Amino acid sequence: MNILVLAGSPKGEVSVTRQYVRALEARFSGHAWSIADVAIRSGRLERDLEAFDAVIEQVRTADVVLWACPVYVLLVPAGLKRFIELVHARGAAGAFHGKYAASLTTSIHFHDNCANDYLRAVSEDLGMAFVAAFSPEMYDLVRPGGMDRLEAFWRQVLRAAGAQMAMPRAHFPLVRRDWRYDPGPGPEPVALGDRRVVILHDALGEDANLRAMVGRLSARFTGSVATVNLRELRILGNCLGCLRCGSENHCTYEGRDDFIEMYVQRLQKADLLVFAGTVTDRHLSAQWRQFFERGFFNTHQPSFAGKQMAFLVSGPLSQMANLREVLTAYAQWQEANLVAILSDEAGDARALDAQIDALATRMLGAMAEGYVQPFDFQGVGGRLVFRDHIFGRLRGVFTADHRYYARTGFYDFPTRKWGERLANRALLAAFRFRGLRRAFDRHVTQGMLRPFARLALAGQTTGRPRRDRE
Repeated sequence: MNILVLAGSPKGEVSVTRQYVRALEARFSGHAWSIADVAIRSGRLERDLEAFDAVIEQVRTADVVLWACPVYVLLVPAGLKRFIELVHARGAAGAFHGKYAASLTTSIHFHDNCANDYLRAVSEDLGMAFVAAFSPEMYDLVRPGGMDRLEAFWRQVLRAAGAQMAMPRAHFPLVRRDWRYDPGPGPEPVALGDRRVVILHDALGEDANLRAMVGRLSARFTGSVATVNLRELRILGNCLGCLRCGSENHCTYEGRDDFIEMYVQRLQKADLLVFAGTVTDRHLSAQWRQFFERGFFNTHQPSFAGKQMAFLVSGPLSQMANLREVLTAYAQWQEANLVAILSDEAGDARALDAQIDALATRMLGAMAEGYVQPFDFQGVGGRLVFRDHIFGRLRGVFTADHRYYARTGFYDFPTRKWGERLANRALLAAFRFRGLRRAFDRHVTQGMLRPFARLALAGQTTGRPRRDRE
């Protein structure tokens, strides 16, 4: 079979992901392999139509397409995202139709599911039969069983493609509402005082709804309200994956373009942050991808802790659970309070007016109370992933993270609550006796309420739980 690898790492040959691809080439050398570095060459593919067409011709002659990339800030790198946008914009989607597809991503498992779900959705939108995703931790290949799992994954892909198996579809075509949002008269704006609002967006001329949403929200405030268009900033390029930021959080682009100054002087000094974008394929635009990954100069440390955050999305957000997960996970990683994610898909201008007006009020109220919602699984799980990796193998690379984690209590293991540790040891010893275990079980439910006793909650129940009868 002809196998084409669409490589999405900005590091090309020296990427970790490429080592997995090379291992597959060596183990399955009876097939014809070719690699197109669409991320590292994204600038050229944008400018040079012949170079782009050459990649599309490789797709056209392939039997199987393997998307291979690292996970950069919850998704694929911006260069690969931009290539996918160009495929649609230049009418090249037909070359992918009917091909079999799979994805291979490497990471530390921080929302790698989002990257693979995105690649599957993109594949299915292009008319491809998506077989499977393989998402190892970066160094799984050199661990026991790592090569065996990689080979087993690829045999599944080859069997499906060879037999032309029917693949189930996880993502159906997006249904977009074609309507123009014209905001109505708004209420009196609210004075911000010494508070700052920044609305960051990427609206093009044709993004009328997004521009109208941004305008409606910005008009709700008087005072320090800045509206910044990502497309008007001088940003030289995407994240290079060079990791020079790991020691002191200094980016290789620092002082060479507008990004760092905008990020530090505007976003990090704001109190309310609103990010606004239009759905482009199955995510926001490549400009937004670039923003998220260039913000990694702060590495695995939160940039916007304690701030109020919201997203405005023009497009079918309710049909894209993966996009909502990415935006929610981003806010929790940054330790910001995500007030809302609003979209224009309802198709009702007055309803959208009311939602945007309410968003402004809600953000101000949460800011006044200093409210940040507690982490759910995404925030807690992500924090644990970072904690374990920075404490372990990645400490030497991300020394700035290590210092921050040690200073702020990220390293919370083993627990320093010595009373709990001693109590657990005593319980484990006591539970060797069945009678003591049974006595404990009879009182465990009520015992779970004991920490709340000092709150003197009205109506707090006591005694054994009652069993209702039918």
